[in-house]
Amino acid sequence: MITAAISALLANGGCRKSLFAGRVSTSVTRQAVEITGLHCANPICSIAFKTPFNTYRTARTLVWLILLATFGILAACNAGTDIDVPGSTTSSVLGPQQLAIVINDADPLSIDIGEYYASKRQIPAGNVIHVTFKPGNNVMQPNEFNKLKADIDRQTPPSIQVYALTWTAPYRVGCMSITTAVAAGFNEDFCARGCQPTRTSPYFNSSSTQPFTDFNWRPAIMLAGEDLASVKEVIDRGVTADGTHPDGSAYLLSTSDKARNTRARFYPGVN
Repeated sequence: MITAAISALLANGGCRKSLFAGRVSTSVTRQAVEITGLHCANPICSIAFKTPFNTYRTARTLVWLILLATFGILAACNAGTDIDVPGSTTSSVLGPQQLAIVINDADPLSIDIGEYYASKRQIPAGNVIHVTFKPGNNVMQPNEFNKLKADIDRQTPPSIQVYALTWTAPYRVGCMSITTAVAAGFNEDFCARGCQPTRTSPYFNSSSTQPFTDFNWRPAIMLAGEDLASVKEVIDRGVTADGTHPDGSAYLLSTSDKARNTRARFYPGVN
């Protein structure tokens, strides 16, 4: 579920080792973790990928990272399934009626991705939010984003718990990831300063499937990729995986790098 991905990423600040062992066995760069909401400015957290994100050569890799969050949000879209979720005010899992797609009408790829995603995930037409801004810039300035956020908020139905953004760039707002900025609004308290703690997410370590209802927080994902075909592949793979609960092995790895091994002390408690 979404909590597995968000809880692992939105740790209490600082540099953290990836918890996605078995699926993503390597750590990610600052740009990659920023796309999912974790902030880390220290170079020791940037080992896996050496190519700057603004070349788009890492876009395909980022898709895999974003897919983790995508699975978390929409694996729950099997309508009609109810479960009891500790820490939540509701027992319902997320469904298509609780997710809003945000499309940039100035970006043809964003339009195509949004339409395909809505079709595959049966997102109601009333949950499709249309905005307009100049595409292609990796970083959006805070003043421009504040206008965008106000437009998104104005169009968001009350039932919406999470967002899916259908573009690859911008992926940042000033010093923040755009996904965190959409969820929380632009706030420099979320910006990394070295490996010091940032402001924490109220959704951290929660099992709630209704983050807006419970925490006034709408987590966001990005449906990003180099082209429509690559994004369709990710979406289709997610749909195929729904409800399958495949078996597999996960590995908890320790390292001599102290900043990357901060969670190792918790390993004995993992069942």
